[in-house]
Amino acid sequence: MTEASEAPEGIDGAKVGTWLEANVAGASGPFSGGFPSSVVNTDINNIGPRIGIAYRPVRGTVVRTGYSITYNPGSYATIARRLSSQPQPGFADTETVTGTATSPLLIEDALLTSGAPGMTTNNWGVDKDYQLGLIQTWNASVSRDLTPIWTVMVGYTGTKGTDLDLLNAPNRTPSGGLLVPTVQPFTWETSGGHSLLNLGTVQLTKKLSHGVGGSASYTLMKSMDDTPSLGGGGVIVAQNPLDPNAEYALSNFDHRNQLSGNLVVEFPFGPGRRWLDHGGALATVLGGWTATLQWSLQSGTPFTMRVCGAAFDVAQGTNCSLRADLTGLSPQLANPSLIEFFNTAAFSPPPIGTYGDSPRNSLIGPGSDQLNATLIRDIRLGGVRNVTLQINATNLLNNVQWLGIDTNPTSATYGQVISVRPMRAATASLRFRF
Repeated sequence: MTEASEAPEGIDGAKVGTWLEANVAGASGPFSGGFPSSVVNTDINNIGPRIGIAYRPVRGTVVRTGYSITYNPGSYATIARRLSSQPQPGFADTETVTGTATSPLLIEDALLTSGAPGMTTNNWGVDKDYQLGLIQTWNASVSRDLTPIWTVMVGYTGTKGTDLDLLNAPNRTPSGGLLVPTVQPFTWETSGGHSLLNLGTVQLTKKLSHGVGGSASYTLMKSMDDTPSLGGGGVIVAQNPLDPNAEYALSNFDHRNQLSGNLVVEFPFGPGRRWLDHGGALATVLGGWTATLQWSLQSGTPFTMRVCGAAFDVAQGTNCSLRADLTGLSPQLANPSLIEFFNTAAFSPPPIGTYGDSPRNSLIGPGSDQLNATLIRDIRLGGVRNVTLQINATNLLNNVQWLGIDTNPTSATYGQVISVRPMRAATASLRFRF
């Protein structure tokens, strides 16, 4: 890019210029002025207070509340690694060769470089004014002892994120071309994302008495954000680089409803328990065991209808950022199956050169229902020596748990369940302490 005035409409020339200059720490660029030795301006206002208050208005009732601010300093290490891997003049060079719908890339041209003088070949950059993400968390709860062993608790937690990592690919068009011809496709990292989570919980707990204890809880949550990469496990950028706010939708990790519980049972055999208290061979085998059952039932996380492998995705790591179009039909099915989890006719690939109009994370995926179990026993050997035997089992009932679904309208498995959660597994461990 030769002049800021040549930037396409809607693209901040100074921001793109900042990216072009970001590889030279301490230098001065024509668009953004001087750069610090750290490339990114120092973020000096990261004060993280934490406060908690507990109040007992009457016997058996406790009110708790708290507030905290936290940051993620680990982001700087990621930025440093990405910048260090960028091509440096005289040491390394790279180029992305792209095609469009009207001018497809041929195999004989794919390995040829353009040789354009002055071409900027970096494929990643960071905003000079990048700031660490700020997370504010506030919570309040009221617990009440119904009896000496039964307690009920009602709680609320809110979390607000600002200055979160937001990935974009500004140098591209919907048809797959380059907005700035002299700059290679690149991923641009800023701190312009935000999120909001609200979570309410009701819990009933029974303290361990007469060998039985446990708890049951219900959680209702809703989490929204505009950062497609948050909780997604991959590099996902905004579909439209000129409208990142259109990404605001349910978070990738949103579980609207969750019901969970645990049950602890001490087997009534062995020393100090109801039966076989006086020892013997049978007490040696059956005594001292404690069993724990953990059960959870939760709704699924949201999925985005994405078109993968499109010419639209020309920047490194931006595959599957183009969304599908809505057809007007409902995606819900009365009886979802492995072969068709949702109504596939509800979505279609958008016309070439356009953005898809389906919202991000608009389809709720499969829920889960799982039972886990643990058996544990301590065996005293005398003095301070003892042995702990523990057996763990996950997915005890061996239920098939659907997990991933194919949301790519151009895929051969479109609409199908393509992955499941792990089947039943058991492990045993023996620990000797002395």
